[in-house]
Amino acid sequence: LVCFGSSFNVLDRAASLREAARLLQACGWIACLWNHRDLDDPVQRKIETVIRRRLPDYALGTRRENPSDVIRESGLFDAARNFDCRFTHHASRDIFVAGFRAHATLVRQAGRQLDAILDDISHALPARVSVPFSTRIWVAQKLHG
Repeated sequence: LVCFGSSFNVLDRAASLREAARLLQACGWIACLWNHRDLDDPVQRKIETVIRRRLPDYALGTRRENPSDVIRESGLFDAARNFDCRFTHHASRDIFVAGFRAHATLVRQAGRQLDAILDDISHALPARVSVPFSTRIWVAQKLHG
């Protein structure tokens, strides 16, 4: 098994799939997975609004796209299968906001504005938050040959 976490959206995906296929034995598997905040949740919509006040062109990137076509087009793996698991994470505002320091999509785009954005998010949230998430996983088996 070769797993790609949030890295798959920042790598050259075609090159990464070729390398995964090279590493895998016949019939090995790849998995691409992400944890996504549920952006339909009112608190998460508020956070997105706060971010876009300072970053009007903020883009979620390819991490929210279905990678099935990229996997299929590689010609190296069978059709990807998708699994989606929903859960809710309960945390203090401070712990939740600190997690955004590892949110590479935001960090890359925010640059020097990151601390101000995190401060804005902190001020927009209650002391405790319940954050609905979805873990989305796509798996595909290496083709023979």
